[in-house]
Amino acid sequence: MSENNATISVVIVAAGNSSRMGGVNKQFLFLGKTPVLVHSLRIFDNLSEIGEIILVTRSDDMDAVKSMLTAYDIKKVKTVVPGGASRQESVCIGLEAVACNQVLIHDGARPFASKTEILDVIDALKTYDAAVVGVPVKDTIKRVTNDGIVVETVPRDELVAVMTPQGFRTSVIREAYEKANADKILLTDDTSAAEYIGVPVKVIQGSYENIKITTPEDILYGEAICRERG
Repeated sequence: MSENNATISVVIVAAGNSSRMGGVNKQFLFLGKTPVLVHSLRIFDNLSEIGEIILVTRSDDMDAVKSMLTAYDIKKVKTVVPGGASRQESVCIGLEAVACNQVLIHDGARPFASKTEILDVIDALKTYDAAVVGVPVKDTIKRVTNDGIVVETVPRDELVAVMTPQGFRTSVIREAYEKANADKILLTDDTSAAEYIGVPVKVIQGSYENIKITTPEDILYGEAICRERG
């Protein structure tokens, strides 16, 4: 598919099994009066810089997701595609539908990404082929053995907790995942694929509010953020 130089694509990945949420699909849980997934979609849908959204979801959820897009007037979703067995596979499926020469990849369960974070990642792509939102780690981190014995304390000032969105030149992230898949390397985030082929990744200062809804406790925190933001 030819790339479109004028706009930026977004792949939103919402195909997880919600195992840490007790099997309840976190994408459909409400924060305030709005489902988690709609929060995640809406910020991109309202940005003029975004030309299209590719939404990757579970096969069983596709009809419900399409109804949600209509109900909440989400306009920029070009296609909804069924995800794969892993996040990595789901991202690769989403990338196949991307038409723009730059792409942001975002977790569907991360509803509080800000306009500033997104635009800062987009701005970084003028200079770098890969960029990621991250925040300094607050806690002391220790490396341990399998039986829980501390091996070392990792210097905290060298550590960043990365989030999404993560941005890329589309051809670069496609090449990176093609190489990782060929080598049977399983990755837990997209910038790791860029790192795997030696592409420098620029870290953009993010917000600690840009949480991922993963466990029931996250819903409580998410509700608090909703109340704070009005």
